[in-house]
Amino acid sequence: MTRIWNRRYTAIFLMNAVLNISFYMISTTLSVYLTERGMTVATAGALIGAMPLAAMLIRPFSGWICDQFSSRKLLLIFLTLNGLCIAAYGAAVSDVAYLIVRLLHGVSFSITTTVTMALVASSIPRERMGEGLGYFGMGQTLAMALGPGAGLALAHATGPRLMFFFASLCVIVSLISLLFLPDAGEERADRPKRLQWRWGDFFVKQALLFSIISFALSSANGIETSYIALYGLELGLANAGWYFTLSAVTLLLTRMFCGKLVDRKGFSYVLYPGLACVALALLLLSGASAYHAATIFAVAAVLKAIGVGAVQPALQAAVMHAVPPERRGAATSTFYIGADLGQASAPVIAGDIVDNSGYEAMFRVYMLPLAAVMAGYGLVMRIRRRRMTA
Repeated sequence: MTRIWNRRYTAIFLMNAVLNISFYMISTTLSVYLTERGMTVATAGALIGAMPLAAMLIRPFSGWICDQFSSRKLLLIFLTLNGLCIAAYGAAVSDVAYLIVRLLHGVSFSITTTVTMALVASSIPRERMGEGLGYFGMGQTLAMALGPGAGLALAHATGPRLMFFFASLCVIVSLISLLFLPDAGEERADRPKRLQWRWGDFFVKQALLFSIISFALSSANGIETSYIALYGLELGLANAGWYFTLSAVTLLLTRMFCGKLVDRKGFSYVLYPGLACVALALLLLSGASAYHAATIFAVAAVLKAIGVGAVQPALQAAVMHAVPPERRGAATSTFYIGADLGQASAPVIAGDIVDNSGYEAMFRVYMLPLAAVMAGYGLVMRIRRRRMTA
């Protein structure tokens, strides 16, 4: 198989795009909604961070589940749960209720994304993995372009409750894609017949380095999606939805060629400049209050999108190349642990930084993990080269 856009790949692409539209609809509006209910930024950040924290805790088990059971059944169950959780945001009436919903949302999102990534990797020719995952990420990019603006616009026009309902409806609609996936019998024929647990079922060492890099990148993404809208309000930008639209358009263009670049040049070729672009974007945002805020936001959106568009498909392709096909579920879950940890910790820690030192300090602090993983990756590669030549 050399064709990327086969029926299975296309179905998974569309399902993932719709799922992420709903995710971005709520991710950029939830912090505003919670603070309008009287919560502090730190408390809202803790509730927001509960979802990726739950995703991180369930992630090792989601990899094992993905490798053992029918993908169609798993997606049917957990996409439905995902949609119900989103609808419940509009019905929750207490902080405890929001916490429970966020935790359940994290569990459902963790298993859904693990299954989806393993499925799409099995639909792509190995020699075109970077390109295929780059195109796949374009669905998330389109969601980033449509979701935040649509979420903010609906929340302003109809109120947050109806916006949550519409976002949940998007997830339920994505279930249509299951009609185009293999049936359960076909899937079970390719699965190992083993239900015992081993340490290797939960953590794949080949994916750990990429998981650490993903942590740094996801931390930057976490503070962006959680606090850009609030930061914009503080600087007099009434609706920061355009920031995400500009970012998404740039990300879309970047992903169109960076996946091919990874296949041809290798992982390291895009890692360093990509992470540097993200770090520079955070530095610019930290100084937005001293200059023309809208211009700084625009430049930062473009730079960060270029960096993420280069690094994310490279990371995903590297993980898929590191393991045999039957271990892709566990490898994906290991990889996503870093992303979940970044998404979970960043809103909580960043919210505390904002309450005590302001948004400018928050953006500067989150440049540090990016610098650390660049230096750490370079050190690991140097050690490996010395061992190979010794």
